[in-house]
Amino acid sequence: LSLVRTIYVKDKARESLLKEFDERIYGAKPPLLTKGLATFEAVKAYKIAYDDSILFNSSLPTSLGNEYRNYIIVMRRGLPATDWIPPILAWYHKFKLKGLLNLAKRLDNKFSADWIMQLTPTQRIQNMNDVLKAIEKAKTPEDVMSASVFAYDRNQLIALLDGPIYGRRFAKYVLLRLERLYFGHSSVLNLPDEISVEHILPQNPAANRLWSTDFTLQQRDFWLHRLGNLLLLSPRKNTSLGNLDFAEKKQRYFKDRVETLPNSVRVMELQSFGLPKLEARHCELLQKLRDSY
Repeated sequence: LSLVRTIYVKDKARESLLKEFDERIYGAKPPLLTKGLATFEAVKAYKIAYDDSILFNSSLPTSLGNEYRNYIIVMRRGLPATDWIPPILAWYHKFKLKGLLNLAKRLDNKFSADWIMQLTPTQRIQNMNDVLKAIEKAKTPEDVMSASVFAYDRNQLIALLDGPIYGRRFAKYVLLRLERLYFGHSSVLNLPDEISVEHILPQNPAANRLWSTDFTLQQRDFWLHRLGNLLLLSPRKNTSLGNLDFAEKKQRYFKDRVETLPNSVRVMELQSFGLPKLEARHCELLQKLRDSY
């Protein structure tokens, strides 16, 4: 009902759901929706759209298939709110499957960019409502795709992703996005129920470890929290193993925790992890993100 309210009102909720329906949907002049059968039919239509496009209760054609599923899986898991869902439902209700994958890509880029660049929740909601308005006005999917509602400052976004991101709320989403980017869409991305963001070069390496000879203090400070030094792992084991030297850490701390995470699995292929490898990994991951945006 909250999603239906958003689709009809296209504005941030200011009152309780009941009051929003009474005053802003039924009480609009002219009414956006009438009580009774029309309301039940509207809710039914958007419930079907939700089941098909978000819960995948219907079979998706090969033109969408697993790639679309994997976009939605990462968006639901990684984004901080569901304000991007009403545009999906409105699109599906109007255009069905035509261009739905492209819409998901645009929404993912726009919503995540707004979040990473620290737009307020109100601004993010308004931007998604602008997408809803573009869908309502459009006669074809192409009309929506050519609208300016998906714009964002790509250079500013990449500059933020190039800096220290550990500890930022969006860090897990960015790494989930990379898992999707490195995943072949021959199947559905199977993410662990619990995932943590962890360092390869540890935060507090012991003085007698190779980490302390492979990296100067200045290098550690610069690279510690940046993209190239981070990966996703499934639930924690003994955290004391996190300070082991790379070869041993890879086998005892990473190995059983990256099985379904394709980007994290790639770390297992590295024989060492000194500064050149860290820099190369960072540049590769950043370029992967830049290309995806």
